[in-house]
Parts: sequence; structure tokens; C-alpha cells
Amino acid sequence: MINKIMKEYVEKDNNIETNYKAIFSRLEGNNNMKNFKRKFLNTAVAILTILVVGTASVQVYAKLSWDIQFKEYQNREYKYGVGNKDLTENVDMEYIEQEGIKAKIDSVMITDEHFEAKVNFVFNENIELNSETLEYGFAVYDENNTIYLVSDRIHYNDKNWKYGQYHKFLYKELGVTEDTRPLVNSWGIGKISSIDRNVTTKITMNSQFGFPKSKKIYIRIFDLGYYMADNEMRVMENFNISKAEWIFEVNIPESIYNRPTINLKLKDEISGLEIKHIKATETGLIIQGNMQGIVEEFMKGKDISKEEWEIERKSIIYLTDDKGNVYDMTSGGTTGEKDGFMGKFELNIDIVESNNLFLNVTIDGKQYTSELVSE
Repeated sequence: MINKIMKEYVEKDNNIETNYKAIFSRLEGNNNMKNFKRKFLNTAVAILTILVVGTASVQVYAKLSWDIQFKEYQNREYKYGVGNKDLTENVDMEYIEQEGIKAKIDSVMITDEHFEAKVNFVFNENIELNSETLEYGFAVYDENNTIYLVSDRIHYNDKNWKYGQYHKFLYKELGVTEDTRPLVNSWGIGKISSIDRNVTTKITMNSQFGFPKSKKIYIRIFDLGYYMADNEMRVMENFNISKAEWIFEVNIPESIYNRPTINLKLKDEISGLEIKHIKATETGLIIQGNMQGIVEEFMKGKDISKEEWEIERKSIIYLTDDKGNVYDMTSGGTTGEKDGFMGKFELNIDIVESNNLFLNVTIDGKQYTSELVSE
């Protein structure tokens, strides 16, 4: 293998054949220097090879190490599951079990800018588990190998972990260049419920560029683990649960991948609020924009009780209609931009078309309202 790699490096990156011919051509036509020509040519090539080998050793062995790691990745064991998404978010899928862990995808929701997948785990009794800090790596892409996101799990104080390798392997496997612009600008994993040893989590992703109208979604789950933290000592320790990997294929119905979209805007502008877009589809309504002080508003949650925060959170951004119904933001948060936010509401196109909707926001302690109208 080393010889093959060396040969590829020398021939491709250093163009030895061209250099060899260049040396030879300088001595052509001199009949009186045949012996010298041969000796000089051999010496020149030997020197050139020594120079190439000396400067190439780092690259050669890096490539050798990469090839070995990629071969191990290709030979890894995993289990494959297939499910069909219905007209709601639900996915018809059976549990797939390995290493004492059952896993499946409960639901998938896709809009133009928002993606959610609920991942359901059942752990055997003999597996050490902290459901509060359960984490895993994941990858999401579609039938055209359009990668939504690859996210490795962070390994706290684990010196043996080769962090950040999985995405390189996946990109190579799918034939995708690593400089491809990522679709996702914010994401997270959160726990929905934990009953006995049945833990349901949710992958959430937001895209300011927009998700494609994918007909199949592939979700890979790998590297399950959890961490323990000692806040006083400021120490976090990583614990691996399993090296198992699951690859789930979810077939998306036409009503979702060919989804109609209604674009809305504010009838009256609100000072301190900039709306980038408001879009409603069959699966929800998404609002993205920038709002003065919203980061500080969200940060209040760390200093008050859960019950108080729930009331406070709902007052920051919510929707109402002309019939008196209130629609709270079911998921979302900041986007990483200054004062940036994105929120999802459980409103479909039918509700949007049959009601007059109003956006309500709190900025600097004052409440503002503006009607949503079609663009």
C-alpha cells in the first residue's frame, strides 16, 4: 500500500516523468558524452527522488493513515431501517436493535427553513445511562446526497477520540466535496421524554438558505454517549454507551416534498423588529428575523423558575387570530446573528387562509401587534 501511495504522490503531485524527460532532453545530441549522460541522468533522478521523498513523507503517511481509517469506516457494522412518513409528522417504522439498544425514527417534519426528527431509543437494563445528558452524533441528507448537516458528538476530556472525522468519511462516501456550503445555520438535540429506559429525543435544524424538496431523507445515528458534570470543579467527563450505528431511510409523501408555501409579511412595521420571512406550509409556520433585545429576553430563563419562564417565554413572540385563539411558538430560538431568531408555530395553510392572524412581540417591556398579510 505504501508503494502505491508513494507512486501516486510522485507521479501525480510532483510530475516525475516530466522532470525525468527534461533532464534527459538537455543531454540529447551530444554523442561524446554517452557514458557521462547515463551517469548524470541516474544521479539527477536519484537526487530528485530523494528531494521528493524527503518533502513528501508527511503527506504520504497522512494519506496512508487516512486510507486505513476510511477502510475501517467502510467495514464498520451498522443496521438499516426504512419507514414511510404519513401526511402528519409520524413515521411508520419498527425498532432496530443492536448492542442492547433499540432505535427508530418516530416523526419527521420539514418546511422550507425548518427540520425536526424525533429519535426514539430503548436501552437494556444492563446499559449505564444518564438520560438527562444523552447525546449522539447524527447526519441528515437526501436521495441526491444533499447533506443537511453532519454533527459529531463532543467528547469531553476524552483524549482518545478523533473528533470531527465522521463528516469527512461521509462526504467521501457520498462523493460530496468538503467545501460544499452547509444548509443549516443552527441546530440542536433535545430530550422530549424519558420513561423508564425509553428516551425520546428531537433533532432540530434551521436553514436560512432553505431545505430542498427531498423525496427521501436519510438519518444516521452514531456514537451514543452521555457526560457527567461537576459544576463546582468545572469538570466534564465523557462516557461512551455504544459504537453502534443506525441508518434510517424515510420516504417523504408528495404533499410534503411538493409542499405549497404561503409567504406573509407584516401589515404595519414594528420598531426594533426586522422580519426576513414568514412562511406557512402544510406542516407549520416559520418566522425568521431580528428583534431588538431578544437574546437578553431568552437569557432570562436561567434566573427564574420553570413555571415563570414558561409564562415569560410565551409573551416574547406569539400569534393570535380574529377568533381569539392564541398560538405559541413550539420551537425555535436565536440564530447566531445579532438579535437573530427563528420560531416555529403549529399552524398549517388551512388555518392561515381561513383566519386573520396577528404577530405579537414584546420589545423593551412593551407589547406590539401587527397583522400578517400575504406578500
